[in-house]
Amino acid sequence: QLNLRYCSDAVSQFVLSRRLGSIASSLLRADAVRIYHEQALFKPPGGTDSHWHQDQYYFPFDDTFTLAVWMPLVDCTLEMGPMRFVAGSHKYRDLEGMLISDESARFFDDFIEREQLEVVQIEELSAGDCTIHLGWTVHGAPANTSDVVREAMTANYFPDGARITDISRSPDGLRFVGGYVPGQRANGPMNPIVYS
Repeated sequence: QLNLRYCSDAVSQFVLSRRLGSIASSLLRADAVRIYHEQALFKPPGGTDSHWHQDQYYFPFDDTFTLAVWMPLVDCTLEMGPMRFVAGSHKYRDLEGMLISDESARFFDDFIEREQLEVVQIEELSAGDCTIHLGWTVHGAPANTSDVVREAMTANYFPDGARITDISRSPDGLRFVGGYVPGQRANGPMNPIVYS
């Protein structure tokens, strides 16, 4: 489920909070940040792994760095499939790793091996803890091998001033910024400033 803030006041207050905005502003080194979208990520028992990917591959922005906050809504053990990251992979920026699929998983496995990068697996998180990663960070999550639904959500932020660029990879991206054309700033009502 995407853009939960439009149907939940609690989610809206959380993802638009000045506290999260200030963290995003600091980490992105931006004077002001806007929200891109938020999403519920519930993985049922027996659910497959979430293949390696880069979030920003799907975002319709220029080369501006974006940031994601990932938060479990329940205590999350290793068996439930918490996040894992490829350390330093954001420095490579756009790896053009294609849409999430078995093929993209092989692409990123080869990249990790070739560049000899470290995979950091989060072992457990309590409800309300969070991980934070840049949009070009290669990441994924193992399968949920427990008997409990892994309930989590994510929110994505970007610096004020970012412009819309090529949207061919993810036309859905325009659903989260409005009816822009390439070159325009992403500063519409769907993407309010959450911290300045």
